[in-house]
Parts: sequence; C-alpha cells; structure tokens
Amino acid sequence: MTEHPLQPMVERIKDDPFFLAYCLSRFATDHGLDDATLANRLGCELDRLPHVMLCRYPDPSSNSFSACIRAIAEYVPCDAMALQAILTPSLEDTDHV
Repeated sequence: MTEHPLQPMVERIKDDPFFLAYCLSRFATDHGLDDATLANRLGCELDRLPHVMLCRYPDPSSNSFSACIRAIAEYVPCDAMALQAILTPSLEDTDHV
C-alpha cells in the first residue's frame, strides 16, 4: 500500500494542537490503534483519515463546537458522534488554540 499524498503533511502537524491530528494521534497511541483501526473507530474510510487529521480543532469553548464537529464529519465523511466522543475527553488534558 502506498502512502497517502497528505501523510507527510499530517506527520508535520501532529504535534500542533491547532489540528485534529494532535489529539487523534495521541488517542491512537494511547489506545494502541493503527491508522486502519482509528479510521474504523471514526467510521471513515482509511484514505479519508488524513483529511480528518488536517482539520482545524474546533474551539471547545464555542457554542458552535458540536456544529463544527458535524461539519467535519460531513466533509470527511465520518461518524460525528464517534469523532466528538474521541475529542471531548482530550479537552481536559490538552491546550487548544
């Protein structure tokens, strides 16, 4: 299997809390998930995982946080509830821009 064309960009930004790659990569590492399993958990195709990762992390203090999650889920597409379930616990232990 060849590397996704966006994967180098994902690798560059996964330490930046501005992007979803930051918390999704940490979640995957903490739970021992490979990319295919993470994509499955999010309800998206593996080739769409980099698209999720490159999305901006929505402002968790905003009233539109859930709406932003739904917009990301529609764009990718993935399961909005699964994405929000992964992101919500990470709010307690990370700083977001």
